[in-house]
Amino acid sequence: MTRDDLERLATERYFGSVARRDLAAIEALFSDDAVMRVVTAGLAYRGRAAIIAHFVEFFGVYARVEVGDFRVTADPATRSVAARFRIDLHGADGTLTMTNCNFFYLGDDELIDEVVIYASAPVGAGFAAGASSDSSPIG
Repeated sequence: MTRDDLERLATERYFGSVARRDLAAIEALFSDDAVMRVVTAGLAYRGRAAIIAHFVEFFGVYARVEVGDFRVTADPATRSVAARFRIDLHGADGTLTMTNCNFFYLGDDELIDEVVIYASAPVGAGFAAGASSDSSPIG
């Protein structure tokens, strides 16, 4: 994948799918044994099924998700993308706005093998389904 392809994977394919609440498109991005870690909350979603369980709950809590103000860098040699962004989570209790960083690592098959997330505010509602405690090292 080119640098532009990797950047589009993060901004348009992943975050765009999240904003559209498109579970099928999100699921298609991940390898079967992918891991998504929310490091700042000590959570991990291990495997595509756990990641999708998370998003089902997440979309149940947040009626609307807006993502923007991207600053993205990508490295085709390592198939990795770093994205800093603003995310607005609109739920019944109001809006949670964060400036987060996600790091995406792709396998040879160009599917996401790992996403490492650093959230700028505590996460709670919408993050329990599919999660396990995570204190393992990153990488």
